[in-house]
Amino acid sequence: MKVQELYRLSPSFSYNIPHFIVGLEYEFSLAKYGRGNMNRKDGLYSDTQNVNNHRIVATDSYIF
Repeated sequence: MKVQELYRLSPSFSYNIPHFIVGLEYEFSLAKYGRGNMNRKDGLYSDTQNVNNHRIVATDSYIF
């Protein structure tokens, strides 16, 4: 299977206070894998299978 389309959305937020940085990030990824025969005219597959992923990352930094 080949990747036909790929989307990624990744907003992140951080809050700065003296000597600390606190952050939060959410990532959403979506890949559309091509199945079947590929159309030679437009390069697209006749059918796709969607696969998605969610990820949350929290950070805490101390700066001295």
